[in-house]
Amino acid sequence: MKRFLLGYRKAAPVYAGKSGFTLLESAIAITIISTLMAIATPSFLGLLSSYQVTTTAQKTYQAIRMAQQDAIRTRSEWQFSLREKGEYWEWASHPKNLDPRQVSTWEPLGNRVTLDLANTTFVDKDNIYYLRFDYQGDISYRLGRLTFMSRNGGSVRRCVVVSTLIGAMRYGRDQKVPDNSGKYCY
Repeated sequence: MKRFLLGYRKAAPVYAGKSGFTLLESAIAITIISTLMAIATPSFLGLLSSYQVTTTAQKTYQAIRMAQQDAIRTRSEWQFSLREKGEYWEWASHPKNLDPRQVSTWEPLGNRVTLDLANTTFVDKDNIYYLRFDYQGDISYRLGRLTFMSRNGGSVRRCVVVSTLIGAMRYGRDQKVPDNSGKYCY
């Protein structure tokens, strides 16, 4: 009776120094984690590529705006220039009468992004793409479009479009239907 009142308990076995996971449990956990990473990696890389292309197009848009503002501020003709230097593209804003090859301050855009030459319509002279502004900030030569894509391939395209002679610009992305000029980035 005393046993009943005090409660009968059988002592749990004690395994000294034997805690943690078994080899089978660890293998299953590693397999699950590896499978999830294999599924997520392509999506992550696509997202990273899209981010890099978008950032480059936005930087370019701001650089072109800066060249336009420089033309207005100095009341002289100004030029935005873009060139490929090794593994990356770089830009410069400079007076029109200064040859782009003599410009000493070029700003890099990034090494994982390149121009989609088939969809780029900026004027090209000696592998330097450029856009010129007159003293009022209007386009003084020709309208155009810069289209960027990832160096690693992929379908992401982002573009900067200069669409009117008064220097109106916009940022664009790939579309399913081409515009009047047959370009898909607008």
